[in-house]
Amino acid sequence: MVGYVLFDKKTAYAEVDVVENADRVIKEKEATGEFVRPTGVDITFAGTYENQLHASRTLMILVPMSLFTIFLVLYFQFRAISTTLMVFVGVIVSWSGAFLLVWLYAQPWYMNFSLLVQI
Repeated sequence: MVGYVLFDKKTAYAEVDVVENADRVIKEKEATGEFVRPTGVDITFAGTYENQLHASRTLMILVPMSLFTIFLVLYFQFRAISTTLMVFVGVIVSWSGAFLLVWLYAQPWYMNFSLLVQI
């Protein structure tokens, strides 16, 4: 038999943090004896939390592989480590700039204006 418990997260917290905090509270309550889990009952967090963990594990493999592939392509093009490193630094700077721009778009004050203002 399977039972599902749905809960909503607070808007200011990431979903992974909410699930990890809930898991920590459950384990603390079990350790102090406030919560007794019946035998045969297993608690598993699933849904988008599980998808987030899977995506994180996948990206931990794909991002270094893609950066290494870019480095190899640049090296085979220029045949010099110094030139390859100079160009590759540009790749890293543009990547960090992309993350900065994603962060800026999440801020409510960023680009908060209207071009066509009605009077």
